[in-house]
Amino acid sequence: MPAALSAAAILRVIASLVAAERAALGSGRAWDAAGWTAGTALGPTGLALDSLELVASADAVSRFFRLHETGSDAQLRTEPTLGGWTRIVAGGLAGAAGGGLTFATSGTTGLPKLCRQPFAVLHDEAQFWARRLPGRRRVLQTVGAHHIYGFLFTALLPDVIGCPVLDTRLMSAASLHRALQPGDLLVGVPGGLAALLSAVPGQTPGQIPGQIPWPADLVAVSATSPLPAPLHTALRVHAAEVVDIYGSSETAGIAARHDPAEPFELLPRWRRGAADGEITAVATGAAHALPDHATWHGDRHLRPAQRVDGAVQVAGINVFPDQVAARLRGHPLLADCAVILDTSLPEPRLRALIVPAPHADAATIVAACDHWSRRRFTAPERPVSFELRSSLP
Repeated sequence: MPAALSAAAILRVIASLVAAERAALGSGRAWDAAGWTAGTALGPTGLALDSLELVASADAVSRFFRLHETGSDAQLRTEPTLGGWTRIVAGGLAGAAGGGLTFATSGTTGLPKLCRQPFAVLHDEAQFWARRLPGRRRVLQTVGAHHIYGFLFTALLPDVIGCPVLDTRLMSAASLHRALQPGDLLVGVPGGLAALLSAVPGQTPGQIPGQIPWPADLVAVSATSPLPAPLHTALRVHAAEVVDIYGSSETAGIAARHDPAEPFELLPRWRRGAADGEITAVATGAAHALPDHATWHGDRHLRPAQRVDGAVQVAGINVFPDQVAARLRGHPLLADCAVILDTSLPEPRLRALIVPAPHADAATIVAACDHWSRRRFTAPERPVSFELRSSLP
């Protein structure tokens, strides 16, 4: 590999992977990793992973760091702590010939797509952001480190800059605001950034009676789902810079914008492709499909629209409204339904338009559908509201 990951960065990714596997198996939450250290035990005195959780976690770590290529994956089963896993991964990376990492797409249906990214490409992107966002003294982490956005900004970029990371995922929004310091880089998502603003209402720059002021030279970055223009504008009142990043697990970063009124500008490693739905890697000439339909403004700027695969993002998770609607139609009280993303909410969530079956009681159908959905859908794919319709538009 062209540059090594620090032990702290490796541990951050491992903890994120293990927490995600525990959450998927129903025995934890993804943000539990914020409280784990190298000394955290995997067995009864620590995380108390059962055999299924241990195997799933070891497989996730091996797959991400491609330990099977060096034969070091089997060692994970015998190490009792996260620190031990960190040492195994560090040794595996040092002997890796391919220099790649494997990211899994986040989705609620089917198997995740595995996307291999060359470490050199990721390191170059981190160096770009280090130059583009100079003077960062700390990175404040609000996202997991095992997806590509979190890895770039909470694992790789801090190594490139040489700055510490504060994992804030166990903090309330008000506590996070109190923790902000000058020169911080806040790595967030739209929902979390909206909650941060809501936690300190009524503040104006330079005049904040009874409140802790926003620090100078604060930079916020956002990704995983579109940053709504009103939220972007509101954040710019308090932050020196707010960067909305557009990318995917398949491509890493594609483009960014600093003004919600402007289109996204391609990062230096990309140029516009031969077809409107493509971008081309400058270094290799390889073409890559954009994840979204997009309108181009010249050769360097674009505005993404609907995703090509029909997915929407809820809390950074890919959700397919048509597939959710198809499952909802299995409810005995529904004649038909449609599912859409409600972007009017601070954190966009799904909304269902439902047509009752002829025998259904209109007075109780909404509560029945909500109860039914809570038992059958994950949080991102569950509609949070049901609207009665006589027919679908």
